[in-house]
Amino acid sequence: MAVRCVQSNIRTLRGVAKWSWWKLLCRVRPLLDVNMDDQRLRAKEDEITALRRRLEKSERERNELRQTTDILETKVTAVSSELSDERFRGEAVSQALDMERGERLRLTRETRNYRYPLTTLQYTR
Repeated sequence: MAVRCVQSNIRTLRGVAKWSWWKLLCRVRPLLDVNMDDQRLRAKEDEITALRRRLEKSERERNELRQTTDILETKVTAVSSELSDERFRGEAVSQALDMERGERLRLTRETRNYRYPLTTLQYTR
């Protein structure tokens, strides 16, 4: 059965091969493939160009972001340094305040200690 199908197809092809439009199609078809290849090549070249532009844009943006990051890191370092200085000053002020409170408390106690004998002296007179 398959042999008959193949034989029938070969007979039909021999009959069609004599027609002028079939001869024209056989000559033009390879040219169409070349034209299609050229179009595909142009499309790929356009795609490559677009990808290169995107790459350049991405690289520019990346460089800008790196510069911004460097600037911000410098600012963070400066602010951290200022914060350290302020903490040190705050600790120094806190220590001075604690010393003053201690001194004030000591003086308050001394004042009380001196008042008691003074009031007893005043009552005894």
